[in-house]
Amino acid sequence: MDKSNLPLFISLLLINFLSFSTYGIPITFFPNIAEIRGISDLLIGFIFAMYPLGAFFCGFIVGKMLTKWERKRVIISSQILMGISILIFGLSDLSQNNIVFIIVALVTRATQGIALGSCQTAAYAFIPEYWPDEIDFRIGLLEVTVGFGIGTGPLIGALIYSMWGYLSIYIAPGILITFFGSILAYMTLPMNKKQEEHEKTEETLSLSKTFSSRDMWYTFFVLVINYGGFTLIMPDLENKVIKIGGSPEMASILFACNQVGYILAIAFLMIYKIKNRKGIFFVSLIFSLLSLILLGFDSFFIMSNEMKMVLIGLGTFISGIVGAFSLVPFVSESITILHSIFPDKKRHLLDNMASGLFTAAISLAEFHGPILGGFLTQNFGFSDGCLIYSVVVFLFFIVFATHGRGMKAMIEWGKGKRKEVKVKENEKGIEVKLLETNIL
Repeated sequence: MDKSNLPLFISLLLINFLSFSTYGIPITFFPNIAEIRGISDLLIGFIFAMYPLGAFFCGFIVGKMLTKWERKRVIISSQILMGISILIFGLSDLSQNNIVFIIVALVTRATQGIALGSCQTAAYAFIPEYWPDEIDFRIGLLEVTVGFGIGTGPLIGALIYSMWGYLSIYIAPGILITFFGSILAYMTLPMNKKQEEHEKTEETLSLSKTFSSRDMWYTFFVLVINYGGFTLIMPDLENKVIKIGGSPEMASILFACNQVGYILAIAFLMIYKIKNRKGIFFVSLIFSLLSLILLGFDSFFIMSNEMKMVLIGLGTFISGIVGAFSLVPFVSESITILHSIFPDKKRHLLDNMASGLFTAAISLAEFHGPILGGFLTQNFGFSDGCLIYSVVVFLFFIVFATHGRGMKAMIEWGKGKRKEVKVKENEKGIEVKLLETNIL
């Protein structure tokens, strides 16, 4: 591991953890408050859908404009915006008018998504510039902090709630992020490396040309479809476990299997240097299909409740592996694809756009997964809903294997072949090696 710029990387880890620790707090505590006020489940779901929707759009915009807006300034602004928006989200409960309550919740939840999407895009864009030979490894470490942040946020929130009540779970993190997060970013993050004044006015990458490559489309939708399969099962997993005789505690344990698989898979990818990213995506689709079949397996056969729980645990564990295999190689693969589309553009433009695409793909998955999962569960049941989505994964897998050249990449991986491409930063003579570009 390259130990250069260690304070910068530690700061990125802390900012990432702090930002994502706020992600699950509203999901845990807001629905009960909203139901007491007579808000329908549909409206509650729509409020939470505003978060990934905001992050989705800002991923494209911030990735495109990041050179002009400057990464450090974007992160500082996002920390302040995130803290203020989560504070106002909680304070909306003070209004006795349900219309005001709903409008404020919708706007501030979307604002939280914009803030987190902007912060994630800017933070991840530092990785390929400062550690070009360890992109996947560093992305993996950042994703570990995402998991810890999402997991510990609600636990800390529950402790605060038990001592000081509902509003305190928004006041405390709101103030903490607004001040500590922004000050940490201001004191530790550098301005763009070797930034020249004229670069702030240079042209940005075209989104339409970015998606002129089929490799970019397939890379983008591998992440959307795979991560969508994980978000699909989240809303109704607990109900499924309870219906087959389990407890909420058992549901939490089975859900934790996902994070175990996720962390183990990230550790594997960090140890085993990825030489064929398209091959990893190919494997991730196979695992995604297997995970969904295991979660819906009880639709085919009569089995004991204990066996159903075993299959659920195994299915969520494999789902975690799918998440890691889809997320970790995404940025480095996107950079190499973007280099093939924009061979004469400066390297930092490719880094910024790749990070923005990463945020947009995850956000789109988080948007469509719960909505589609709720629809499928309501109309077909949890198990059949998983099987129906597995058909979607299977069809995409076939297209990816043939038209997307995933099968060819897998065969080359099996033969031990790999490619090496040097991405040159225009006008500066700096060359960065990226192994296995998969531009076949």
